Amino acid sequence: MRYTMKHLYSLTIGLLSAAVVIPAHAKVEGVSVPGPYPHTPSQSSAVSLTVNTRLKAKSYYLYQNGQFTPVDSFSYAYSNGRGGSPEEMDMNDDGVSFDESLRFVYNGTGFVNRLKRTQSYGQNGRVEWLYYNPWNTTLSAWKDSIRYAYLYNGSSSQIMHARLDIYSGISSGSSGWTYGNNFMYSNTYSNSGYILAIYTVNQNIEFSYDNNDNLICRKIAESDPNTLMHYTIKDSFGYDASGRVNYVLHQVNNVTNTTWINDLQTFYTYAGATGNDLDNAQVEKWNASLSGWQKKEQHLFTYDAAHNKTSDITQNWVSGQGAYSNSNRIDWTYNYNHQVTSIATTTWSTSAGSWVSIAGNYQRFFYYETYFPTIIKDPGAAVNIDLFPSPAQDAVHFRIDWHTPQPFSMNVTDMQGRTLQQWDEHAAMNYERTLDVSQWPAGNYLLTVSGANGKATERFVVAK
Repeated sequence: MRYTMKHLYSLTIGLLSAAVVIPAHAKVEGVSVPGPYPHTPSQSSAVSLTVNTRLKAKSYYLYQNGQFTPVDSFSYAYSNGRGGSPEEMDMNDDGVSFDESLRFVYNGTGFVNRLKRTQSYGQNGRVEWLYYNPWNTTLSAWKDSIRYAYLYNGSSSQIMHARLDIYSGISSGSSGWTYGNNFMYSNTYSNSGYILAIYTVNQNIEFSYDNNDNLICRKIAESDPNTLMHYTIKDSFGYDASGRVNYVLHQVNNVTNTTWINDLQTFYTYAGATGNDLDNAQVEKWNASLSGWQKKEQHLFTYDAAHNKTSDITQNWVSGQGAYSNSNRIDWTYNYNHQVTSIATTTWSTSAGSWVSIAGNYQRFFYYETYFPTIIKDPGAAVNIDLFPSPAQDAVHFRIDWHTPQPFSMNVTDMQGRTLQQWDEHAAMNYERTLDVSQWPAGNYLLTVSGANGKATERFVVAK
């Protein structure tokens, strides 16, 4: 049940651009997807946290001027055995229980600080505060900006309210934070625990379900200049005999006469009578002048043996040819824990007869680390790396502890895979060294130690 709704979301996000994403706890095939605000309401479609590997860094590249150019890079730090992984399309990282995340942007020569996010946790490990701190270039420091405060339904994980506070500077007798007069959003839930409504200042989202708690309708209302709410968008869902989504109708509202106008409809077929591997999605666009539906595009999907989606090919309908023609595609790779390691887009070249990279295509890469929820080093590991401080400004100190003495090699690379330093060491059980990083650009780096009996990699961050 892990893939179907994420496939539908990744497909319809571009098509239903006016629609807000289905939030978590809106049951569609039992899978939740990200909401319009951080932690809306309290979960995402991230990979299950049962694996002991968690996201430690990710990077984003955009194809421009004939090559893939770095755009930004993220690092993640954790405590108390927390972890998390990105969801399929990397639309947000709500499912990553980080303490701190740093974003670096590429300025043409290197990565520079851009944004720091921190989260604090309360009862049952629930997120209670989420802070956003942009980088102040003038002061060379992170500055306070905004924060979310979350209020839960008793001891459950259901977020009832989220308040947005703004930092306006410290004044006499003030902490500097201006508390929001209204909640950023408020949620209501059904007796089954699924989201019924999300109320925000300028928008409301309502959900309705059938007797099996399957989502059958989502309506969005937005406020006008007079702060009156009007319905604007409606999505209706249909299901097959196996309870899988097989139809979505997207409609927009005519505010003048409050009637719903057809816009898009999508039909989904699956690879088998059971299971959630999508085989095909047919999208049709409403033609008002002809009062009928016309073919628009289709999506073809492939999967690996573990049911991880490996490609999504978009084909546009060419009416003059009466056939579909390749347009663009998305490809995914995974590690042995079924966590996404890369996402790449390409575009079909008719002249070359193949998929090529053009302006606007992108690549995303994800890096993971093994962790132990008890915060105890693995006693059976061949090698352990202790590294500090991170983030670092001038120097990084690390200690290598082998289970048995052996010669080994050290390698330091940046997130583009370029080797910055590499050297070999004689047989030892314990080893320490300090690296001078004072001249290195801000960003994420990887330290890898390799010996005859094992190998380990540790990420560290250089911040300026």
